Amino acid sequence: MTLEQYLAEEKQLAERRAHQSQLQGIGWKNAIAAKELKPGQHIIYNYGLKSLILAVEQKGIKSVIVTTLAENGNQYSRRYKSTSLVAVEELN
Repeated sequence: MTLEQYLAEEKQLAERRAHQSQLQGIGWKNAIAAKELKPGQHIIYNYGLKSLILAVEQKGIKSVIVTTLAENGNQYSRRYKSTSLVAVEELN
């Protein structure tokens, strides 16, 4: 493999991973920016845990509050930076 081939492969990999998030225990998953999340979607967390999005509300200019229902029945509110990549089950 030449240096040019190696660099081309690395560039392709970086472009593919620009819209993915690496999760512990399950690897790379397709992801979207937190500001694009919608109620009814399922967030994937490390080790394959999932939760249903109940609500997404803008919190200032740079963040959003996402209310989720976990598999165990508990409801959580998490703040994400608007540009943070969040793995979504519907994309995988």
